[in-house]
Formats: sequence, structure tokens, C-alpha cells
Amino acid sequence: MHHGIGFAQLVATGLLWAVVGAFFSHAARRGLRLVPFGLVSSISSTLMAACLCDWAAIRAGGLPALSAFVPIIVLGGFLNTAGTQLIMAAMRRGHQAGSWTVAQSAMVVPFLAGVTFWHERPSVLNMLGVLLIVSSIALFGRRAAMREHRSESHAWFGFALLAFVMIGMSQTLLTVPSHWPGWSDAGRLRVPLVTSSAALALGVGCAFRREWPGRREIVAGLGCSLVGVTGSVLAFAGMDNLATAGLVSLVYPLAVGTCIVGFGLNTRFRMREPLGRAGAVALLCGVAGILLLGIK
Repeated sequence: MHHGIGFAQLVATGLLWAVVGAFFSHAARRGLRLVPFGLVSSISSTLMAACLCDWAAIRAGGLPALSAFVPIIVLGGFLNTAGTQLIMAAMRRGHQAGSWTVAQSAMVVPFLAGVTFWHERPSVLNMLGVLLIVSSIALFGRRAAMREHRSESHAWFGFALLAFVMIGMSQTLLTVPSHWPGWSDAGRLRVPLVTSSAALALGVGCAFRREWPGRREIVAGLGCSLVGVTGSVLAFAGMDNLATAGLVSLVYPLAVGTCIVGFGLNTRFRMREPLGRAGAVALLCGVAGILLLGIK
């Protein structure tokens, strides 16, 4: 019973994250100022995430190795900020579904880091998942190079690939403390640290560029953060329910796979973005690869 509820919560998480992607796409296509939009979203996300922290556990010493933990997570937050800005830069230049799929496929990077640095043993299905993700990225790259649709600049793929690298490095750093013996994020401090470091980086960016949020950036940023934090709450609830059945490894692959499919359907049927046969195959390869990474 619990794992059935957990699966439903993770599908809902993925759909909410697809809405986050829709906010990114809206900001990119409608000419919003991307750095101020990100600043509003990160500040409001920090305030909401801080309310979800277990401050009693933190005060009681529920977060060991704090001096090593904070710099790693903050650096991960900076890299994630760069990645999200690059996603929107890619969307501003070209294919929405391709930009989102390539960037979300970055979860293969911490998987490969675990195999390389922490000697985790992948299954045959895991390695097939890696190959499918690489194939997905290659197919989207081929589509961009051929410029199947003249309204797109081929430069979108370069920005999406950079987003893939930045987000992959960020996700890898965020998993590092989980490999420390006896360590756990009992106080749930990771999320507000990531979002507050994003707010710092984007605040500096706004000051440097002399750009500040207007009404459109404030409304979109608040909506994006509300949806994103709600999705994170559901993800943690789903994780707790699947833990009882030993299915924690499926949590992020299922949520991210649903997120890609949901965003792809939105761009195809609401935005009328052409996907084509090669694009559809690339998207499905990415989703299948991500799901296979979670099968132990």
C-alpha cells in the first residue's frame, strides 16, 4: 500500500517539475530577464525550504562534519545556478523539449561518479541506461546540427550540453556527503543551502548587470519556486514510502522521467513545438535510460 502511494507521489513530483520547466520556457520565450527571474525564485525557495528544515535536529548536532558539508553544498548550488541559467539560454535559442531532456539527463553524471570514485557496482541494465542517455544526447545533437527547423538556432544544443555538465557536476557534489560514514542530512539543510547559494550568485549577477526584478519576473519567480518546493516535498514523501519496500533507487529516475515526458507533451500539444521522429526517439531514449539507472 505504501509503495503504491509512493509511486503516485513521485509521478505527481515529476509533473510538478515539468511545470517548473514550463516556467523556465516561459521566461526564456517571453523575454523575461533571466537573472532577476532566477533571483526571485531562489530567494522565495530558500524561505520556503528553511521552513521545512528540522532545526531541532540541527541544534542537537544532527548534521556532523558541518565545516566540510557547507562548502561542498554551496559550490554545488553555484554550479546548479549556472546550469539553470544555461537551460533557459538554450530554450531562448531553440528547441524546448530537447533543451530540457538533455539537461535533465545530467543525473547520469553522479551515477558514473559513484561507479568511478566510490566503486559502486552497476548492473547490465544500468549500463544500458547510460548508453541510451548518450544516444539521446547524440540524436538531439544531430537534430541541432541539421537545423531541421529554420526557426531554431543550432546554438541551443551547445547551451543545453553546458547545462548538462554544470548540473551533473552539481548533483555529484550534492551526493558526496551521503558517502561519508555515519552521515545523514537529519536537519534537511541541503535544499536551503543550495537555494541560498543560488540567491547569492544571482544577486551578485543582478548587481553587476544592474538588472532587477520587475513585476513579470516577480510573479513568474514566485510561481516557479512554489511549484518546485511543493515537488520536492512530494519527492521526499514518496522516498519515505518507497523506502519501506527497498525501492529508494527508483525515486529520482521515476520523478525525472515523468518530468521529461510531461514537459515534452506540453511543448508538443500546447506550444505546438515540432519534435519529429528523431526528436521523439531521442526523448524516449533519454527517459528509458534514466529509468534504467534506478533499477538495481
